[in-house]
Amino acid sequence: MVLAFLMSLLIPRPADAGTPESVSPVRTLRDPSPARGGPAPRLPGTHPAGAVTGSSTVTSAAADEASAHRAGAGPGEGREGREQGSVYVKICGLRTADTLDTAVAAGADAVGFVFAPGSPRLIGAGAARELARRVPAAVETVGVFRRQPIEEVLATASAARLTTVQLHGDEEDAAFERLRAEGFRTIRALAWDGYLARPETDPADRLLLDAPVPGSGARFDTDLLAERPPQGFWLLAGGLDPDNVGAAVRSAAPGGVDVSSGVESEKGVKSADLIRRFVAAARNG
Repeated sequence: MVLAFLMSLLIPRPADAGTPESVSPVRTLRDPSPARGGPAPRLPGTHPAGAVTGSSTVTSAAADEASAHRAGAGPGEGREGREQGSVYVKICGLRTADTLDTAVAAGADAVGFVFAPGSPRLIGAGAARELARRVPAAVETVGVFRRQPIEEVLATASAARLTTVQLHGDEEDAAFERLRAEGFRTIRALAWDGYLARPETDPADRLLLDAPVPGSGARFDTDLLAERPPQGFWLLAGGLDPDNVGAAVRSAAPGGVDVSSGVESEKGVKSADLIRRFVAAARNG
């Protein structure tokens, strides 16, 4: 009987089907399956797994990819290899892989995709998403919108998996607060008269001062800055090109510059050579 007792201790008994596992598997945000009794993880700035945003469906894996990219360096921190204090450069209105790659290789801190209807640089969310996949995490991917409903902005920016949303015009503060709550960085773009009409701007919004018609190539009169110089980090835009950006940076001392038409060989068509020249001139004067 003693021998039988000892043998019973050595033979493993089958697990009770109703007993939970003693050690649960480690879960990460990349695991899209929901925890027992709970919903799938909700990542900042994304829609729930499987939610339809416009013509695209955002999966948990895609949401995680976008959230991770948003965690990259922002202005003030700089991209890897950029000297501290050098001018932040944003190349906007990109639509092709070769010009986007050129902008990144030249040292741009941000690349922009235009979703404003009627623009000659208009791009769809799906095409922007494919381009954004090519961008390293240290470079911001910016969606540019103008007078569009906030739900449309959020859906497009999420579907394209962007890090940042730039709104043009006198948008309500609530729109920017909503964007930040959803995990996006924000840029508030204003023409000079719109900037003067505002009593103040939220420090959480990076300010971009532009010509009255964005993307038109019209010059921004930097002498106007003497009346009310912007505070904190801000970007200068409007009529900049490789030949004048150095002087504009020296006279206005912005934290960054933004260009679109100034690096085009024709309207809506970016030039790789002009992109390289612009970035070099902005940084080296």
